[in-house]
Amino acid sequence: MKKNIDKLLGLPALITAAVLWGTMGLFRRYIMLPSGMLAFARGVLGALFLLLLYLVRRVHPDFAAIRKNGWKLLLSGLFLGLNWICLFEAYRYSISVAIVCYYMAPVFVTLVSPLLLKERLTVKKVICIVVAFAGATMVSIGGQGLQGAQFQCVIFALIAAVFYAGVTVTTKMMHELPAVDCTVSQLAVAAAFLLPYTLIFERNAEMSFDPISIIFLIIVGILHTGGAFGLYFAAVGRLPAQTAALCSYIDPVVAILLSAVWFREPMGVWGVIGTVLVIGAALVGELDLSRRRKRGEDH
Repeated sequence: MKKNIDKLLGLPALITAAVLWGTMGLFRRYIMLPSGMLAFARGVLGALFLLLLYLVRRVHPDFAAIRKNGWKLLLSGLFLGLNWICLFEAYRYSISVAIVCYYMAPVFVTLVSPLLLKERLTVKKVICIVVAFAGATMVSIGGQGLQGAQFQCVIFALIAAVFYAGVTVTTKMMHELPAVDCTVSQLAVAAAFLLPYTLIFERNAEMSFDPISIIFLIIVGILHTGGAFGLYFAAVGRLPAQTAALCSYIDPVVAILLSAVWFREPMGVWGVIGTVLVIGAALVGELDLSRRRKRGEDH
């Protein structure tokens, strides 16, 4: 009975969080600000929103655990800030291509996990890596060839994926740190890094503080960051690991559908096949990991 109630409460929250993340590219297109400034605002607003949740719930961060994982939080926060800059730049060119290339992040994690996380590289994982790289190549080249704006989009998205893989690996190395404390710390570190970056590298960049940009900026910071993470943390503990893994792939599907319907971004046959290969390979890897975790918990 309790499992059914948990699923009933958790699933809508997790799906909502995934849908919100999937609409990020759409909102970015209407925010006439440099990527670094947008990422800085997202970090600040997201961290403040989650800190407000602490006050509402009358709990406080585990400062001892935060200090214990200090350098890992600093490194992962730096990676997160760089990841956002590159991803927001990629969104300016093509949301569909950006999101598919960005979903190479799990593949990069798999590649470095034997060295950094002491995880075994199985035949199944190698096949998933090859399939994902083939799919990313199809999406990148598409029907237009890898040139101009398409090339810049692919490069920014792949660099963003590398940095997100860095966030994932350093987060996996942390010990005894609650997920919410980890996220708040990473958002705060990302914002602290992005402030000088913005002041130094984007002070002469073109920007517009029009009403739409300001409203959408606040929405991205509060709803897409603080709110979505709040929903995610409220839901993920109530659901089986495989359900959570499956729901995470609502994000790219929503992003790709929006880019096709709202912005009329063409993908072509090769782009569609490549998208299926990348997301399919990443999903197989996620579900395999979830099953192994479940077996570990059962034993």
